[in-house]
Amino acid sequence: MMNYIFLNLIIYLPFHLFEEAVGDFPKWMYEHKWLPYHMTHGHWMANNLFIYYPMLLISVFLYVFNNKLICFGVAILIWGIINFGDHFFYTIKDKKYLPV
Repeated sequence: MMNYIFLNLIIYLPFHLFEEAVGDFPKWMYEHKWLPYHMTHGHWMANNLFIYYPMLLISVFLYVFNNKLICFGVAILIWGIINFGDHFFYTIKDKKYLPV
């Protein structure tokens, strides 16, 4: 499980965010009513870098330093599956590639 958690975090920042940025994911989120307004790339990236990624890192540290907090490790696993599921579902629904 630790390998999956670390792999998830390592892939998320450089690859996942880059692909979403290139694919104009903020615009897609607005078009699909996930955002009330079209967020700029800078604002969207700041949300990812300063809100979402630190929350994932805190979950990793809580799990690594206290095995009794396995729920935080499992939460990262579930987050990865849900994130993939969202992108996969909308790629099929919209009949076009959604930046993962």
